[in-house]
This record gives sequence, C-alpha cells and structure tokens, in this order.
Amino acid sequence: MSIIEELRESARTLIKEVTSLDVVTLSGDLKVTIAGDKIDFTQTYAELAKATQAGSPAGSTATAVTAEVVAFTHIDLDKDLTQFVKSDLTAADASLLESHRDMVKTSLEARRAFIRMVAEVV
Repeated sequence: MSIIEELRESARTLIKEVTSLDVVTLSGDLKVTIAGDKIDFTQTYAELAKATQAGSPAGSTATAVTAEVVAFTHIDLDKDLTQFVKSDLTAADASLLESHRDMVKTSLEARRAFIRMVAEVV
C-alpha cells in the first residue's frame, strides 16, 4: 500500500471515528491472568472487545469474559441514534444504566471538545 493510500485509509478511519459514537455497558466477570510483572490492559481491552463482538469468550487464555450487555448507545453525526437497554433491570443494572447515561453525556462532551479543537487548528 502506498503512502497516499495509507493516508487516505487513515483519514477514512478518523472520519468514521469522529462522526459516530458507541457506548456499551457490560455487566459480568472479567478475569485476567497476570503473566510477568504487569497487566497489558490494552491487550485485555482488545480481547474483551473481540469477545463481546463475537458473542462468546475470547479464545485467548489471557482473559476470560462472562458478560451481558446492560445498555448500548450508538450515535451518528447526523443525530441518528440507536439505543438498547436490557429488559427486566435489577437494582444493580439500574445503577449501571445511570452510569451508562453519564458515560454517553461525557463522551458527547469530549467529542464536541475534540471537534472544536480540530476546527481551531484547521
């Protein structure tokens, strides 16, 4: 892939990331096996994302995931919105839902601040 093609692909990815927002709140267990003197949370997150997208635990031995989606929110730049909330919420789930709403609000504020910063630079 040429440098120009790589730059185009990077721009497409950036535009996609900036023009949509996903917030997922999971409830369950995340067990991490520590190998060495530190936990690689970047790898743990990647495995968790893979596990939740596939709908089954990650194949890696480093992370075991048992989780269910309590809430999911997807927002596009044009304000299209998809939201999922688990039915039959327990008291603990209701608390997680409130945290989910706070995360959506905070994420939107951070996204707006990022877009303002980019606009000022350009």
